[in-house]
Amino acid sequence: MLVGAAQGEFTLPLVNKTQVERAQLLYTMALAAIRQDRFDLGRGLLAEAIDTHPQYFEASVATQRALDSGVRN
Repeated sequence: MLVGAAQGEFTLPLVNKTQVERAQLLYTMALAAIRQDRFDLGRGLLAEAIDTHPQYFEASVATQRALDSGVRN
């Protein structure tokens, strides 16, 4: 999944996973998309991570706020 995201492929693997694992993967893909300057895709993946599992709410919201404020690494 990480290699795929680095190559611009942002789909989840077709394996059984818990909601926590799904949220982790979505959050990680969001960060990869943001690093590739694909901000709209990153925002969408962050929103999906937040909806998938509340554990990723805080990290995803913080990342969304940074995007919205124009912070770039």
